[in-house]
Amino acid sequence: SPSLQAAWYLYGEQVRGVAYVQFGIDMNGQKRRITSMKQLNNLNGGKVSLTMEEIKNVYPNTSSLLGYSVYVKASVMTSSGSDLVEAEKSGIKIVMSHYVLSIRDTPKYFKPGLPLGIVVTVSNQDGSPAPNIPVKLNFLQKPIKTHRGTIRVSVNMPDEDENQMLKVETALPGVNAENQAVQEMTLEPYLGFNGYSKNYLHISVGNKQVAVGSSLNIKLTIKTALPEHRKLVKQLTYVVMNKGKIITASRVDVCQTDTNIPLLVTTEMLPSFRLVAYYILPWQLHAEVVADSVFVDVENQCVGSQDRCSRWPSQATIECPTAVAKYSSLYRTHWPDSNNECFTLEATGYALLALIKGGHVNEAMAPFRWLNERRDNGGGYGSTQ
Repeated sequence: SPSLQAAWYLYGEQVRGVAYVQFGIDMNGQKRRITSMKQLNNLNGGKVSLTMEEIKNVYPNTSSLLGYSVYVKASVMTSSGSDLVEAEKSGIKIVMSHYVLSIRDTPKYFKPGLPLGIVVTVSNQDGSPAPNIPVKLNFLQKPIKTHRGTIRVSVNMPDEDENQMLKVETALPGVNAENQAVQEMTLEPYLGFNGYSKNYLHISVGNKQVAVGSSLNIKLTIKTALPEHRKLVKQLTYVVMNKGKIITASRVDVCQTDTNIPLLVTTEMLPSFRLVAYYILPWQLHAEVVADSVFVDVENQCVGSQDRCSRWPSQATIECPTAVAKYSSLYRTHWPDSNNECFTLEATGYALLALIKGGHVNEAMAPFRWLNERRDNGGGYGSTQ
């Protein structure tokens, strides 16, 4: 529970006096008191706290407070009565769990009887990754205990044309079920050519981290409604796209089982790319195109480089990312990439700058990656629907 324990002067000496403390709830800027003023006479090791019982006396339904925060307001009067200092601490979040689960980069649609790639992120309440927190997934028998804050798994979906519920939750030992982090997502069966077609294509890129220079083994699985229809599929066509531009396109012969395509990840595919593939069934009156697509996030290993760009005019380069541009609403920095070319990041305001200064460059870049992913010409994570 939130508490106040002691008070000090700026030069380090402990304050002797009396503290008057008040706790309350900050509801989107509206502050509401939940306790009367509490007095703390001992500032040397004394403690005043807010208990759950006190919160329930005012708000019996504590779940209605989720998303709000607790604030603490303290007034300290010195023993001599010469000084009165007030301080306030806010932003103490009210949560049900220590951790937050998010299902991301996961298709909304699944192909019955084929694998489905699922990505789950595990983070602390401040947004930082929470590695090695055990997580249960309802399609797996055992919880996943080893990860770096991001879990990538491939599960075999039931061969049924019915909605499936994807549920992930933390499996923390000694923690009640209501305090485990939970996230759910409804998965819908993929509808084919005319709503009745049972012909599918599935693309898998594996679960490993993708970086520039790495080689991906793309696996394409063909499933037709009838086994004899499988013989009609002779070739597969695939296209790699980035920011609306075609990076590469090719056609390959299909194999008896799965078809594998080696793909070298290049800088042209940063920060992410989409792979689209399809095959054609040549029916007598019409052709049926069966397609799938997959979004691949590429790890940018050069993010956070503090080298100055020597090819950029000196007057245009302000500071490296770790510098603080105080009292400025515009922040500009330049980084060289692996080809010794320059790119520029400009940010207005202080939130992005504070993240970069604190070393959280990946968190700072997250909004830009989000915009790029949602405006990708290949659509969202739901394959071709």
